[in-house]
Amino acid sequence: MSSERQIIIFILIASALAVLYLAVYAWRKKNASGQTAIYLTLVLVAVAVYNFGYGMEISNDALKDVMLWVRFEHIGVQLMAPAWLLFAVSLTGRDKLITPRRIILLSIIPVVLFLLAQTLGNFNWLHRDPHMTSGGPFPIFTAG
Repeated sequence: MSSERQIIIFILIASALAVLYLAVYAWRKKNASGQTAIYLTLVLVAVAVYNFGYGMEISNDALKDVMLWVRFEHIGVQLMAPAWLLFAVSLTGRDKLITPRRIILLSIIPVVLFLLAQTLGNFNWLHRDPHMTSGGPFPIFTAG
């Protein structure tokens, strides 16, 4: 394994741990900050899941192992955008716009995309033609 690859993996795993630390800190502030802290915690957990998953993805060379981590990364990827929107709406003082119905509507597309991502390796509905591309310091997952 190249030193560049090891450095990138270390940075991704370390940043995942740092972001998880911030998520715990934000969670502890939920009594003072209310829903805003909860939404920020969700955003930070999503980022940490993605960073960890990507670190594990690039630490593997076998397509089967990489596909496992790509599927794992989609937990964070699909949670990030809706959680960020909820955080922004709450932070700007528009909490009354956040209703259970709107949260469900906001979650439909991410849930569908997450489920489609889980077909990677079987039907490949979200990632067509998955393969490894070697053009840099290490092989990279590519779906074309």
